[in-house]
Amino acid sequence: MPNRKASGDSDFGEPHKQRSNSANSEDSRKGLVKTVSSMFKWTKSGEHHEPSSSNDRGRGSSRDSKKKQKRASFLEREKRKRKEMERKKREEEDKCLDALAYELLMSGNEDSDSLLGFQMTVQGNRINVEAGIEFASIRSELLEDVQQLEQHYANELQKIVTKQRERLESSLVNVSRDQYEAYVRWGIRDTLRYLDILKIKVREHATMANECHSCQQQLQALLNSPVFSYAQQEKWDYQDMADQIHNLEGMTEKINRKLKRLMKVVQNPDRNDKNVIKFGEFTSIPLSESQICRLTSPQSRRNLMDLMRNYIRKLQKVSDQRNQYYHVLLRKIQNRLDESSQACESNIHEHRRRFAKLTKYCAKTIHHKEQDYEQLTMEQFLKHPLKEDVQKFFTKTVTNVLISPQQLISILNKLPPDFMERLRETLPNDSLPKPTLGDILGHEELRLAFWRFLKQRRCDENISFMLAVDNLMGEDDEQLINQQINDIFHAYIADQADQQVNLSSGTQKKIAKKRAEQTTLAEIQSCYETAYKEIANLLHKEQISCFLDSQYYTDFIQKFAPRHF
Repeated sequence: MPNRKASGDSDFGEPHKQRSNSANSEDSRKGLVKTVSSMFKWTKSGEHHEPSSSNDRGRGSSRDSKKKQKRASFLEREKRKRKEMERKKREEEDKCLDALAYELLMSGNEDSDSLLGFQMTVQGNRINVEAGIEFASIRSELLEDVQQLEQHYANELQKIVTKQRERLESSLVNVSRDQYEAYVRWGIRDTLRYLDILKIKVREHATMANECHSCQQQLQALLNSPVFSYAQQEKWDYQDMADQIHNLEGMTEKINRKLKRLMKVVQNPDRNDKNVIKFGEFTSIPLSESQICRLTSPQSRRNLMDLMRNYIRKLQKVSDQRNQYYHVLLRKIQNRLDESSQACESNIHEHRRRFAKLTKYCAKTIHHKEQDYEQLTMEQFLKHPLKEDVQKFFTKTVTNVLISPQQLISILNKLPPDFMERLRETLPNDSLPKPTLGDILGHEELRLAFWRFLKQRRCDENISFMLAVDNLMGEDDEQLINQQINDIFHAYIADQADQQVNLSSGTQKKIAKKRAEQTTLAEIQSCYETAYKEIANLLHKEQISCFLDSQYYTDFIQKFAPRHF
């Protein structure tokens, strides 16, 4: 039994012992691996990590690429979200601007006659104050100059009198009786009498200087008073309003000229025509898609939309400024200008009485008659006809463009996307999109290729003319507009022009006639716009299709869409 037990113990204890030994060996192996691997590890501070196998590197690179793709997709989603937010924000803003355009379309009820009479009263007081201030300035400057001169005469005469008295005293100190009797016999007393007259002259000049100074100080009080500031404030407010309204009118003409590349104004439209657009007093019909894309580039259309938005904002600003002037500023400054005008009249009236005494005193000292001298007249100083003081009354500012912002957006949304955008989205096996004349003019590289093509065919003056007219339509300075009109005429339209374009005789004669009549710049610009459309239609019919088959266009496609080759 004991042996069996022992043997039983051995039978059951040996496997347990073997398992424990194997566990100990496994633990020791793991410890060795940890010890060895720790030799190759680097912490975040720069220690070396265990070298990874090729499979581990492959898995890591795939994980990195997935992270990059995930990051790129996240950024793309965020970018799309921002674009969508900007688009919605712009849509809301355009709706507000469109509502504002319709609101400002009507002039509303306003008593224009009453406002005009009010303006004339206030501006009459302002003109009276301005004239009084200018009159006082002229008179004050005259009196100041005379006062300085009279004071100078008094001082110099006094020096002469003092000098001669001292000379006589020094001469008579050692004179003998015979010399003294000789002096008397020769008229020394006449010298003394003349010195007495000079002393009187000294007092007269001093008195004249004092009177001039007093009169000048009386006017200076008026010049230093705040009456002039009130008049200037009203003048500045009116002039600023007039300038803003003038700029708005120029902006309106500019937008309408650009809009006429998208539509045509009609007088008696067909009632069944669904394309008719009505806005205010204007009725128009959009041009066809091909015509619009021919006459305008994608960038010019975006610029036109921005210009329309800026126009509505400026229209609201000018309308508020005009209402502020007529309904607030005039009433606020009316009493001040009325008081200033009365104060100016009173001050000058008092000055005139004092100046009359001064003039009378001066006349007494004149020993010759006034008829002996050439007298001045007012007609000698009026070199030009007198200006009228009546200032323009500005009616209520209203929307005066051909269409509203939303109507413009609806027209633009029907047009195809930008040519370069369509070209980038075209798949390799799909047919390439064809650019229009507007796409060509709107892209610098494509425009350069087209210009080289036209230069080879000896008709590059057409595109130069179109670019020159585009620059003219975007100019705001009247002097530069006039200069560009003359430059374009002599370079492209005149009979002897070096780069004369192929315009119809009617258009050419009309432009020459308008220049000879010296009509408004807007009318001449309208004639140039007609010529622009003629040349655009000519290039579209005769040159665009040939250009798309040329090597110049092929080189452009190879550069910007190489995957199609």
